[in-house]
Amino acid sequence: MLKDRFKEIRLERGLSQQEIADKAGVSQSTIMFLESGRNQSSRRIVEIAKVLGVNSEWLVTGKGEKYSSVNTSIQENKDLPPELDGLIGIDPWDDNTPLHPHEVEIPYLKDVHLSAGNGCFALEDYSGLKLRFSKYTLKNKGVDPENAICVTASGDSMEPVIPSGCTVAVDTGNKNIKDGQIYAINNDGLLQIKMLKWISGSQVSIESYNPSYQPTKMNVNEFNVIGRVFWYSVLL
Repeated sequence: MLKDRFKEIRLERGLSQQEIADKAGVSQSTIMFLESGRNQSSRRIVEIAKVLGVNSEWLVTGKGEKYSSVNTSIQENKDLPPELDGLIGIDPWDDNTPLHPHEVEIPYLKDVHLSAGNGCFALEDYSGLKLRFSKYTLKNKGVDPENAICVTASGDSMEPVIPSGCTVAVDTGNKNIKDGQIYAINNDGLLQIKMLKWISGSQVSIESYNPSYQPTKMNVNEFNVIGRVFWYSVLL
């Protein structure tokens, strides 16, 4: 397990948790969570592995060469490798935490709710809040950071997949409807998150995951596609 490999190499190097934290530019609690097993990785895992003198893939997964012969700093490897991207954990940060080279900030329109129910009107004001995403995650999804926004879902029509109150990310540069994918749409002033399915060359079925909501058939020129939903986050 990660925690066992981490402790093994830390003791082998004769380093304290605080020393690793200082050299990697993270908090001591980040190192503590890794060694205790509470976190299975970190957004700074490449830098932490560099401090320990080991390969980041080996540290996280136990696979590959233990010792890295290559300088694997974030600055030289702008994005994390695919095999590590899905394992990245959460580090404590606030507005004063510097943006890391492999990250981008996406506007979080906190006051704009996309309805997963019967819909609600959009609010124009922008709170200035932002969420951080890995550059590799966006690249892997084909999303231009300039086109990405995050909003809050409301309503129960997309439950249990997208519960009310969760945050969703929308690629506003992707408005082409692909059968069965989830989109944010503007339906006569109502902002909604729905699954879209083609019926014909001009008709679309607007559907929900919640069986209590019946599909609605509409012509494609009767509503506007804001963008495709490519990510959502749920706190349980």
